Amino acid sequence: VVLPVARGRCGSMGFVGLAPEWRGAGLARELLALGLAELAAAGCDRYADRTDVHNEPMWRTFAAVGCRFLGIEHTLTREDAHG
Repeated sequence: VVLPVARGRCGSMGFVGLAPEWRGAGLARELLALGLAELAAAGCDRYADRTDVHNEPMWRTFAAVGCRFLGIEHTLTREDAHG
């Protein structure tokens, strides 16, 4: 499954996922490339995305389609949203 999301001229993938039995065969790279082509057709000339710092397979997938690492984003959460 791949879910490209265009936001103006910048796109991202809302989701890239494969069932465990399909992993390791380069299919995620193909899905991501298809999603990037859809974003380009929608007028996106930039792409920005993220993955967990420990998700090595996705890091390799991003690199395989030409993405460059720009930095680590920190996400903060709070159990009690009401203070």
